[in-house]
Amino acid sequence: MFNFALLRYGISGFSAGVVHLGLLYVLVNTFGYHYIFASTVAVGVAIVVSFALQKFWTFKNENLESAPVQFFYYAIIATVDIILNGAFMYVLVEAFEMHYMVAQILVIGAIAAASFLFYSLIFTMRGAKERKTGKVLVATGLYPPETGGPATYVKIIEEELPKRNVPIEVFPFRSVRVFPRVVRHFIYFFEILQRATHADVVFALDPVSVGFPAFLAARMLKKKFFVKIVGDYAWEQLLQKQKLEISDSSFITPEEFQKRHFDLVTELRRKIEHLVAKKADKVIVPSEYLKKIVMLWGVPGEKIVVIHNAFEAPQSGESRDELRKALHLSGSVIVSAGRLVPWKGFDTLIDLMTEIQKQIPDVKLIVVGSGPQEEKLKAQSLKLKTPVLMAGNVSHDELLKYLQASDLFVLNTGYEGLSHLILEAMGIGVPIVTTNVGGNPELIENGKTGLLVSYNDRGALAAAILSVLKERGEAEKRSKNAEEYVRQFSKEHMLEATKRVLVSF
Repeated sequence: MFNFALLRYGISGFSAGVVHLGLLYVLVNTFGYHYIFASTVAVGVAIVVSFALQKFWTFKNENLESAPVQFFYYAIIATVDIILNGAFMYVLVEAFEMHYMVAQILVIGAIAAASFLFYSLIFTMRGAKERKTGKVLVATGLYPPETGGPATYVKIIEEELPKRNVPIEVFPFRSVRVFPRVVRHFIYFFEILQRATHADVVFALDPVSVGFPAFLAARMLKKKFFVKIVGDYAWEQLLQKQKLEISDSSFITPEEFQKRHFDLVTELRRKIEHLVAKKADKVIVPSEYLKKIVMLWGVPGEKIVVIHNAFEAPQSGESRDELRKALHLSGSVIVSAGRLVPWKGFDTLIDLMTEIQKQIPDVKLIVVGSGPQEEKLKAQSLKLKTPVLMAGNVSHDELLKYLQASDLFVLNTGYEGLSHLILEAMGIGVPIVTTNVGGNPELIENGKTGLLVSYNDRGALAAAILSVLKERGEAEKRSKNAEEYVRQFSKEHMLEATKRVLVSF
């Protein structure tokens, strides 16, 4: 079937182009203006003509109430068009010695082709809003085989929510990661914008990298927007940027971060995540601790919904001994996992292994994950008598096998919203040593379901690790209690609570 809208778009563009070229010619040849200035003025007039023709004739959108908002977004792209127009004109005329009229025709064609998708989205905003599909578009920064809590979470909702009559479309950020920084976010925004026309809800799994472009797209299309916040992105990026050698004196807690001002980029990230959280219809967090953090951003408590992460223990047919044999493990095995960033305290844990190996010679440490500190930690581990096994990024199933084959899971973290890894270790029945920070105390009751120590407290951490490895009976009792406790964090409960939020529109 012939697309008459496309034909009208071409005629509208041609008409605006005639206005543009005619005015350009008059300004240059009659009034003697410089071609760059003349081209810029001509583009501005052509934008107004093009907007009117496309709105009222091409797309038959006669809604005057939507005109200001539509023109605002139209003008943003038009401004970019003007900048690109001047830049390309200069290159073609000055560098390639092309006649300015020929150059302008080529530039008009290129910009018109690139802008078609955006224009069509602008002028069909109202229709997209009125079509109810029940679909939820999920914007995520991580997606399997990438590892991490968000990757695990998004896979669960992608597979399970459609079974509960909630259609899901997932668009991972890795689809645009091949492009340069900043550019990739613009491309991601347009991709989300296009996909959101066929959804009723946009659900972002972070407030900045995917959250901000997803928020803008949802606002533009007047869709419901929800965001899940599992940490303070601005704080995390600051710590990574400064490459802090974490110590008790230098570590900035998330609570302290809220009270201080930092560099321009950090403050920009902070403003973005605060804006996205404040403007979202609902904010989902995985712990009461994170709810308190987000409330410090100025988000009302009634807008924040606490939905704990969920975990179901794997139904493995292999015994612990079979797994250890398959993984070539022997002796006492400690596993730690996570993104290799400063606040996870892997450097302290690795450094402690010399002391622990003196008392338990056959002990081995396995670190699963990757990140900015990977090379530094590898170099540090090679100094040990028994080097640490740096497993890197592995599949989720393989990570669970390492946990099942271990004698102890250690997470020496300075910050945690609600650790999915701790939930997994609890569900598997592995003894746990972790820190009394963030959401960890919501999962671990010290002495009953695991052992809690202060972050980077070398003495307490070493003592807790040695206690677990030497007093196996007590450690096993705590593991049994943890297995019992973790049952309340069921996948069914998490999915039903998430569904209630997403269909609340």
